[in-house]
Amino acid sequence: MRVRLLGYISLMPNFQTSRLVVAAVVAVSLASGACKKGGNSSTTEETSAAKEGEALGNKLDGYIDCYNNVDKSAHDAMRYYARWVDDLDKGPTGKERNIGGVSAISASGIKSCKDAFEAGKKKKPALADLEAKSDAYIAALEALQPKTVEANTYYDRKDYKDDKFVKAKALHAPLWAAFLAFDKASDAFSDALEVENDKSLTAEIAGIEKTSGKKLLWQKLVTGQKAKNVLHELNKEKPDAKKTEELVNDFTAHVDGMNAYAEAHADEKPTMWSSFASDTKSFVENAKERMRVIRDKTPLTTGQKMLIENGNPDLVPGTAAKLSKSYNTLVTAGNRLTFKE
Repeated sequence: MRVRLLGYISLMPNFQTSRLVVAAVVAVSLASGACKKGGNSSTTEETSAAKEGEALGNKLDGYIDCYNNVDKSAHDAMRYYARWVDDLDKGPTGKERNIGGVSAISASGIKSCKDAFEAGKKKKPALADLEAKSDAYIAALEALQPKTVEANTYYDRKDYKDDKFVKAKALHAPLWAAFLAFDKASDAFSDALEVENDKSLTAEIAGIEKTSGKKLLWQKLVTGQKAKNVLHELNKEKPDAKKTEELVNDFTAHVDGMNAYAEAHADEKPTMWSSFASDTKSFVENAKERMRVIRDKTPLTTGQKMLIENGNPDLVPGTAAKLSKSYNTLVTAGNRLTFKE
């Protein structure tokens, strides 16, 4: 059984606000034969709920795959451009310390997303809000993509050395407007996707617990769910110190229990489990760093401020960016795990 934990965080430096982009956990298919036909009404209800969760997970699969692949590259392009342009309201002047350029977004990636979304619409259940926001999301990407290609060509050829930055200035307003429109559409799509994804994950976890118990697959899914909750709270603009500590302590206790279970049931470990366990350990450590900064109101050092200003906040202990990067590493490790039916 393939279980994928998918999530990306985009923290956009140099903007007035930082945004958090999270696609949570893809629902998994229950092992065949896990639920018996007949029996009492509660068993029938459990089976029905599990099937509904599975159907929802299957529908969301393509949406989440696209979101985490294409959205990340588009936000990386946005972040890269924002990093070197000193004033995003006025645009580049040619006097910037480092002229970086713009990364081109793949048209083929957007087409794959569009096809996946159309396929998703044909699957049940119908999700009018998500489907409408996915259409707006694709439209924003399609409007942005050619602008990134044009700007990428201009900066890669260093044409600004020949036209005294005239085209760079002309490109900026429509390009940045398209980036912001995409960012807004991404936010709306992400929120709608996460609502449905949480429903699917909750149903799947409950179904697996009822049919198979709290085995390693269940342990791993709950780890992803709890990690996402920790991430959400600790990366809020104004996190609650008491709540962050409670969530981190709960997550740490869960991870300790999962590791103990894994050692006692080595036969359930999928290939590359050790990598997932190691990245889970790192996430615990980074969550604790972040928690302490929030609780103790630890000020940044001069060196840490410089790292953040230079676009490397993920190198600073206790920052939201470092915790986000750790979460993404954990997600990637989880994607590689394949559990036995």
